[in-house]
Amino acid sequence: RILLQIAKDDGLAPSTADVKKELEFQQKRQPDFVKRLQLAGLTMEQIRSDLALDIARERILGKGIDIKEADVDAYIKANPDDPLLKRPATADVYWILVKKPELRALVDQDLREGQPFKTVAQRYSQAPNARNEEGRFPQNQIPQMPPALQTLVAKTPDQKPTDWIADQGSFIKFFIERRAKAETIPVTDIRAE
Repeated sequence: RILLQIAKDDGLAPSTADVKKELEFQQKRQPDFVKRLQLAGLTMEQIRSDLALDIARERILGKGIDIKEADVDAYIKANPDDPLLKRPATADVYWILVKKPELRALVDQDLREGQPFKTVAQRYSQAPNARNEEGRFPQNQIPQMPPALQTLVAKTPDQKPTDWIADQGSFIKFFIERRAKAETIPVTDIRAE
């Protein structure tokens, strides 16, 4: 209410036509926009009310800021690695961390017998949340991984484990399930807007 009142006092309150235009824009961005919100329990009135609030917030925060199409083009050109413009390279990685050398032998034996890496990780890994995460490494964006792991991901083929790595009294083995290259996200008129 306060936000809407501030917008009204500053002559920035959205009209019914503004809300309708924003709803149409959101549906161009995401064709299932309304359906998803309705499945979450929102009525059309609530959706419109939320959009009006979003418009008011944007107008208050952006008061006095005028962004031209050339500004958007310049930003895109100057920031090609922005997460809005490029998906980083990813890798689905599983890991087993053990602190006792005898557990390494058990892990290796189970893997030689053909047991899936995920199953072995859930059974033996002493990494935090190993069972809950099914042995999945918590980060899948390669640029965000520790540098040593980035190197391992680069040189290990998909569907293959790494050798054991000693790390501060622990031993770690990784399994690279699948990698995906970085990908530029096309900038459509809707995305540019």
